[in-house]
Amino acid sequence: MPRASTPHCGWTKQQDLDLGRTAWVRNSSRKTLMTQEILYIGSLSTTPEAYSWVSVAQMTRDRKCGPDEGLVTLRRGPSREEWTLVVALPDGNKDKVVPLAQALLDVETRDSRDLTYRAAVYVLQAGEAAVHINGFMLHQYFPGFGFSTTLNVATISDHKLVVVRHKLSQVEVESLESGAQAAFAVSGLNYKPFRIWGEEEMEAVAELEDEPEPGVIYCTVSPVGR
Repeated sequence: MPRASTPHCGWTKQQDLDLGRTAWVRNSSRKTLMTQEILYIGSLSTTPEAYSWVSVAQMTRDRKCGPDEGLVTLRRGPSREEWTLVVALPDGNKDKVVPLAQALLDVETRDSRDLTYRAAVYVLQAGEAAVHINGFMLHQYFPGFGFSTTLNVATISDHKLVVVRHKLSQVEVESLESGAQAAFAVSGLNYKPFRIWGEEEMEAVAELEDEPEPGVIYCTVSPVGR
């Protein structure tokens, strides 16, 4: 589906800190620093006990999803402010697990090609590779997710696991959450295409069908691993 709006949060890599740690600043008038740290890179078969439950997400993806689909789940940390976002990718994406785990979670809206539907999606973007997560499903299963100030992103493919910790300021948490709410307000059942597009515009694309976007892995959401 073509993108209907620009991403809510833009970030720029500012500098490389000590090994495994990177600093980012948000592209806005308020330069808020966010740090990330690689917690683990290795084989799923030798995963430390702290991440042993991650294999459940991989097994669930293999059982529930098609060969080109991913599965996303969330696990609450020891406090309300910490979550781990687990992204089980299809096989054959081993080279993408590190950059996608380091990607910064964003939210945007996507229109169908015939303009009859608009979806709110969470996005992890790393170069030409991207993960799209159904926004409504994520909030339906995990309503407290948007208030986290620590988000660990765990990506898996071909039994390779990467876990990266993202530390967000309260300002950035509120910014991402408000962006999500704004996206929800104009998508799904709230989307009224004939209030936005003219009759000629709708007729011009009426016969178009949706096609997968190159490089995008579409992920379903499941409550496994909570």
